[in-house]
Amino acid sequence: MDLPSFSIFRFIGSSLIGLFVTRFLFSEGQSWDEEKEIRDVVQLILNGIKT
Repeated sequence: MDLPSFSIFRFIGSSLIGLFVTRFLFSEGQSWDEEKEIRDVVQLILNGIKT
């Protein structure tokens, strides 16, 4: 898939911002494995969703 650079940047940015918003605003006080969550988001960005 050939996407414009700005679309790729917007997708990556929204994924990472969503991770941090979820972590710090909606999951306060809950157990959170930050390394695993970041690794999973990076894998999703690099590989997409495979069924």
